[in-house]
Amino acid sequence: MNSIPRSRGGKIFFYTMALGRGLSSLIQPKKTTPQAPASVGALHNSVEGEGHSSEGRVWNIPVSLIRANPHQPRKTFHHNELEDLMNSIRSHGVIQPIVVTETVDGHYELITGERRLRSSTMLGLATVPALVRKNVTDHEKLELALIENVQRSQLNALEEAFAYRRLIDEFGLNQDEVAVQIGKSRSAVANTVRLLHLPDVVQQALVEGKITAGAARALLGAQDQKSLLKQFQALVGGKQTVRDVEHEIKKQNVLRGVSNPLAAQLLSEEARLREILGTKVKIAERKGKGNITISYYSSEERTRILKHFK
Repeated sequence: MNSIPRSRGGKIFFYTMALGRGLSSLIQPKKTTPQAPASVGALHNSVEGEGHSSEGRVWNIPVSLIRANPHQPRKTFHHNELEDLMNSIRSHGVIQPIVVTETVDGHYELITGERRLRSSTMLGLATVPALVRKNVTDHEKLELALIENVQRSQLNALEEAFAYRRLIDEFGLNQDEVAVQIGKSRSAVANTVRLLHLPDVVQQALVEGKITAGAARALLGAQDQKSLLKQFQALVGGKQTVRDVEHEIKKQNVLRGVSNPLAAQLLSEEARLREILGTKVKIAERKGKGNITISYYSSEERTRILKHFK
């Protein structure tokens, strides 16, 4: 299992911008598959020479000329999945072409189809069928890789959360726009992004399958990290079910509100700010004075949060 990125730092929100072409405009119906030209230069010239119409053709491109997509949101590839795909390719070939874009040095960068490319490489295939796309932005590469993975349910929950966060931080989308692009509800996007607020040990357990995404979201209801980790240990230790954890956290929150009416009000206000800013917010008050702590994970997040106060 590959390592996953870690979330550290403060916390933040998101704002607007429209995305470019969708997946359907880049992946077109399969047509005839000409063999790769004799040289890299010949392949480059043949694709360039046909103008826009070449974007609808499938080419057999040398595997050695294709680089991985640096914007690939998926970090974990299970061996058994690749084995199944390798068996299929061994029997039937690569049915669906991968999608690539040309690079300035005459090579190609993968946009979608990493499992197909990896499996083809492991099988020792010299070429792989590919659609060549021109002028694809980094934004579109991430968007398309994310859409493909989400539609095929190939990302774990944390990989999905990091991918949504990148669309928000690097490309200026808000949660509503991310939801529209990937075909999910805004609440689903918001709940997934919130997983990045979990402590590292809980995130790792989520990636390793020791807890489910539903269990992780239940833990987010805890009022502090000490309580969260206590419930987490009970969960992974088999002492409590997800429903038990939800019940215990809810009970603690109710007791906090009953014993202190001000605390109940602060909880409500925290929830409202969390919804507006799309990140964790903590309010602490004593004798009419206190602090509001807004967490963020990058300088881009911080900048975007500050826009809400202008």
